[in-house]
Amino acid sequence: MKKLFVLFVVFCFTFIGAVSALAESNGYGIRAGYGSNPDQFVIGGQALLGEFMKIARFAPSIDYGSGDNVSTFTFNADVLLLLKPPKSSLAFYVAGGPTVTYWDADKGGSDTEIGATLTGGVRLPMGKAGFYNLEARFGIGDIPDLRILLGIMFGGK
Repeated sequence: MKKLFVLFVVFCFTFIGAVSALAESNGYGIRAGYGSNPDQFVIGGQALLGEFMKIARFAPSIDYGSGDNVSTFTFNADVLLLLKPPKSSLAFYVAGGPTVTYWDADKGGSDTEIGATLTGGVRLPMGKAGFYNLEARFGIGDIPDLRILLGIMFGGK
């Protein structure tokens, strides 16, 4: 299990480094929070890549959850739609997309499941460096049911 965690951390730093080399409209960051069913502490990396149809962004993320006698590695491939009210520093967003979760039970055994995630969140400005985001992720299928995550994004619009 420790080897998997080390591999996950190395992957996250590689993921964040690769994203940071991309164009300035792209962003990258870290996040942490709480997961339900299973009850877990969750930590991970997130990115904002590309823009299409001037309204949506590709927002991949990877999370590691630990607790409730199981570890999870979750890979999300979301499409994010930003909803920014006029003359407001806050921005709201909705997202959704496929999710792959690798489950590793503490007492042995593992499984990989595919599902979907629906997400809602709010972005708070952090100056010119980026923004904070608070989001709730709702799982559909055999993936974690709920995750509430606080993140810090560097770059991105």
